[in-house]
Amino acid sequence: MRRQQPRLVRRDQKRSRNSNQLQNTSGFDHRSGATMWEPRGHADMDAAVITASRDADLDVFLLHNDGYSTVCGHAIIATMTLAFETGLVARTGDRRELTINVPAGRIHAPAHMDGDRVNCVSFRNVPSFVYRHDQHIHVPSIGSVRFDIAYGGAFYALVEAPPLEPTLVLSELNRLIDLGRRLEHAVMATTPIAHPFESDLSFSYGTIFTGPALSWRRPQEQPGTRSSVTI
Repeated sequence: MRRQQPRLVRRDQKRSRNSNQLQNTSGFDHRSGATMWEPRGHADMDAAVITASRDADLDVFLLHNDGYSTVCGHAIIATMTLAFETGLVARTGDRRELTINVPAGRIHAPAHMDGDRVNCVSFRNVPSFVYRHDQHIHVPSIGSVRFDIAYGGAFYALVEAPPLEPTLVLSELNRLIDLGRRLEHAVMATTPIAHPFESDLSFSYGTIFTGPALSWRRPQEQPGTRSSVTI
């Protein structure tokens, strides 16, 4: 429903002090507001702060307008593009790969080049898993809601949208935001979350609504195509 354009910041230090990127945010708090908020930023701004690494090609920690993030796909894609097109990381060949430490773990990310320009990129995320399956919760003014919790760099509650009646189209965006926030607060209040080995990652990051693709389905796509909206 929106196209993200993350802000990239190069931090002037020789190496990250810690392999845990959540700990490397120390000393950046006073700058994050100036980076993310108006007039330089906006409510939906994301950013990646890039430093040299002791054990990967780059260390990156991630920002949004309310603090720090654990992993961000479009920020990884933007970081790769910057690294290869500016020469920040020296590589040659039509296929180049980066290893990037983010707060959630290590990302392996290949890029396919067209000369000196990045043509397309992909990345292999940190290990993902289902944390809770087929859970039910009562949400005031909504009723009983079935949800799962899964981790893919952050914990999200996954909810089928059709039983709640909203469709995954732009005209329903405000309603989806309201429902997503109420569901997140209810899940956070009743369902403890514990990452298996990194306590700093033990929190719910939001709600993902899933359902059938509707208005933006392309003619060549099969009827079983699914859509999602992340709140």
